[in-house]
Amino acid sequence: MKNKSIKYWQTALYLNIIFRIFGPLALFLSAPIGIFLAWVSDKPDGYLTFRLGWKFKKYHRLDKILDYWWYIIILIYSFRLVIFPTILVLFLFRSIGQIISLVSAKEKYLLLFPNCLEVFFALYLVFSYLLPNYLWLFTSYNKLIIISFCFLFALSQEYRINIKKIYVANFFWKLNLDWSKNK
Repeated sequence: MKNKSIKYWQTALYLNIIFRIFGPLALFLSAPIGIFLAWVSDKPDGYLTFRLGWKFKKYHRLDKILDYWWYIIILIYSFRLVIFPTILVLFLFRSIGQIISLVSAKEKYLLLFPNCLEVFFALYLVFSYLLPNYLWLFTSYNKLIIISFCFLFALSQEYRINIKKIYVANFFWKLNLDWSKNK
């Protein structure tokens, strides 16, 4: 019976990985759907690897590699947008944190290089679909205000997840992901 359970969780994890690789490509067909699929597919892998008894270091490596794939998709998609120079700088900034975090296997370094890239990109997409008359905010000096907001938001996310270990999944789905047991 336990073997069946492991196969179930392994299959779910493999499907999630496939979804994390191919889901973000939907961005090129429909930006809202692509970002939604990237966001949704990023949530289950921690729970699935935890259920399989993975060590945190192994999960962290997988998650950061798949996150980086999403960042590359954002970079490629943004190449034709007016925000590309900002996206490129935010991509390089986050890349430093990703590399340090991957090499050291310590997520605390992500706090030094918060994920402003994803927040800025998502905010740009929201404005482009819902408030297109205000897209000038992303190309003028006012974009520093938006970047500051993105930085503060991303910093709070990194702190909550990587320092305080407060996971949304624990709250919404009444899970108990305590990686200290799988270190």
